Amino acid sequence: MNSSSVIKNISIIVAYRNSGRHLLDMFIDLKLWFSEITIVGPNCSKNSQKIKSLGGKWVEAESCSVQTLWEKGIQSVHSEWYLLLEGSEYISTVLKESIAEVSNLKFN
Repeated sequence: MNSSSVIKNISIIVAYRNSGRHLLDMFIDLKLWFSEITIVGPNCSKNSQKIKSLGGKWVEAESCSVQTLWEKGIQSVHSEWYLLLEGSEYISTVLKESIAEVSNLKFN
């Protein structure tokens, strides 16, 4: 997906609960498709600095509840649409393509 077709009208909120290296791989994969990605989780300076350097947003929150992390993330960004993920998840290419297609139909 090229930069001109990155989805800009959907905010990604990722609830991070210590998924290690997977988080960075997930973020890099999502960044190819979505322009606004927010990670919500505990202070983790190495991961948060890397995410921020790649254009992501990190919201610090101490909670074991995925729902609480998502709520904090939603409060931190303004968007009409949100895609809520856990830090251990990947989104398939087929799902990303479907989201892009529907997103373009609804907003173009």
